[in-house]
Amino acid sequence: MFLWGKGSGKGTVTSLAILYEVYLLHFLKPDPYTYFNISPNDPLSIVIVSTSEEQAIKFLTRISSRVKSCTFFRQFPIYDGGSRKVINENAYLKELEGYTIAITSEKIKFPYINLEVVSVPSRNESFEGNTIIGFVMD
Repeated sequence: MFLWGKGSGKGTVTSLAILYEVYLLHFLKPDPYTYFNISPNDPLSIVIVSTSEEQAIKFLTRISSRVKSCTFFRQFPIYDGGSRKVINENAYLKELEGYTIAITSEKIKFPYINLEVVSVPSRNESFEGNTIIGFVMD
């Protein structure tokens, strides 16, 4: 829990921690579902709850820009829903069937590990049925 003041870097540290968690989940053997002994039918979720919709969009934008520039994630194709194009079509691991990181204004999907990072305003109640593996309150 971070109880730092405004402008102290809470958002930066949190966005890096989220991406580090996503990075680590790629290396759990044989996969995150077997490792945690949970059903593979439900997607894993990292949920970020913000005080407003504007703040939720800003936070997810910060994370998505880090995904686009991170060396590890750039080895996979990345589809940017905002620009409607694949950012790195010549990705090293493009032969992995069905693995294109999908970035939209509401979520970032990592299909290879069936994970989504979702940023929502606090009034949202749609977390039912999700297997939440990470939770952030902004």
